[in-house]
Amino acid sequence: MHGTTGGRQNTPRYYCSTRRADNSCDQPITPAEQVERQLAQFLTDFAPSAAIREQILARLSSSAPETSETTRRRAGLE
Repeated sequence: MHGTTGGRQNTPRYYCSTRRADNSCDQPITPAEQVERQLAQFLTDFAPSAAIREQILARLSSSAPETSETTRRRAGLE
């Protein structure tokens, strides 16, 4: 999705990247407030399963040397 402003009131909104590329997308341009509210709700409700959390932790522990940021993120996930 691409963000833009437009319309009579120059309001923030999003539209499909395919629409921008070749105008083949038939989805409407959507007010940014609506999209951002839905995204915030999704993130609020996001609760990965125990198996997914384990995979995330395994990937974090097997990657590059741990930094203080990685340590902080790991603690948050755990």
